[in-house]
Amino acid sequence: MEMRAGEMLTLGSGHQIHSRTDGLCHWGAIRIPAEELSQYARALSGGSFGLPPVARWRPQRAALRQLRHLHQAAVRTAKAQSGVLADKEAVHGLEQQIIHALVESLSPGPIDEETETACRHRHILARFEVLLEAHPLASTTEIGAALGVSDRMLRECCRKSLGMGPSRYRRLRGMQLVYYTLRHEDRPWQACRRSHADTVSSILDASPRAIAPFTANCLRLPCGDTTGSQNSRWVGHA
Repeated sequence: MEMRAGEMLTLGSGHQIHSRTDGLCHWGAIRIPAEELSQYARALSGGSFGLPPVARWRPQRAALRQLRHLHQAAVRTAKAQSGVLADKEAVHGLEQQIIHALVESLSPGPIDEETETACRHRHILARFEVLLEAHPLASTTEIGAALGVSDRMLRECCRKSLGMGPSRYRRLRGMQLVYYTLRHEDRPWQACRRSHADTVSSILDASPRAIAPFTANCLRLPCGDTTGSQNSRWVGHA
């Protein structure tokens, strides 16, 4: 599902998507219980209100501008009051304003809903991620067999949603794991290499100089996953 600047994406509870961009972008996210959002929407609009599992929306400019303004205010408030007892009334008031602006932004209705084919592809990729987590060295053929799909179908799903084939994504994902370990766990290269020996040795004859291009790619890995939490609705705006 392609998005343009000024559009929004809603993601239902338990659903997972991958996102990639062709250039620099900024995302904002709001997480709210689905039933609570529906109740607010029905109360404010006086009519029925429903949200598809995955949908794209194009709010009116004034409504989106107001939502962005309130979202930025919430981010500033959270940063300023980190570790400090917040004014509950002020926070609650800001929360109500954000919900009102969100409902207003969604009121025109979705402009694009996920097709059955796209939904099937998304579920294949979600299971693909689970398999990579459990079996990072599995071949594309083995992964396809475990998923019950052909190599061609797996490649098609990956190229459409991830912008690359499954083999390249598996390699970059493995190197991203190694890079994260090196950067965040404060461990020397040899210790990291021992801990992730299978991943490293399957990709290249690892050395700090050889791994550099891959860690640079990991920082620009054009995909990631976003999951709607239990009983909540995830809303992203670009």
